[in-house]
Amino acid sequence: GATHIDVDASARLTASQGLGQGIITNEGRLNIDSAKGTLLNSLKGGGDALLTNGADITLVGDSSGYSGSFTIDAGTILTATEVSQLGSAVINNVGTFVADATGLWTLDNTISGSGTFVKRGSGTVQVDGDNLSVSLTNIENGLLLIGGAPAGSILNRAASANLLGDVIIRKD
Repeated sequence: GATHIDVDASARLTASQGLGQGIITNEGRLNIDSAKGTLLNSLKGGGDALLTNGADITLVGDSSGYSGSFTIDAGTILTATEVSQLGSAVINNVGTFVADATGLWTLDNTISGSGTFVKRGSGTVQVDGDNLSVSLTNIENGLLLIGGAPAGSILNRAASANLLGDVIIRKD
């Protein structure tokens, strides 16, 4: 079934599938506390999804209707495998946010904080604005594209980027 978290209410989730597979309408706070695994649910609403106490969650539900925020505490990991899993949520990152892309993503979400952004997977993540501000960017595989690219992957406009902080590029 579906779960609804009201404004000023909080739900604590200690197992990734503790709320089943239904839609979670989050208008308050969903505290994902020490849970590890796959969150099958789709998120909707404008509340905060907070990862705490070593939580390591991979999103798989279509959360395109989620406009709230993901808050990733130190020592926690949030992984998305499709851009639709993030909706239009803001990502407050003090831990690790992983974009595990196999296709082309345009990352419009604002991601900020002192945490790490990891680009994983064979695909491309395109950042076309000033919406990514983290302490460490780690490119493990695929491509992190700063600026725009039209269909056919041929660049037709100049893009500029300020890479502040540490950037690590690895080849597997």
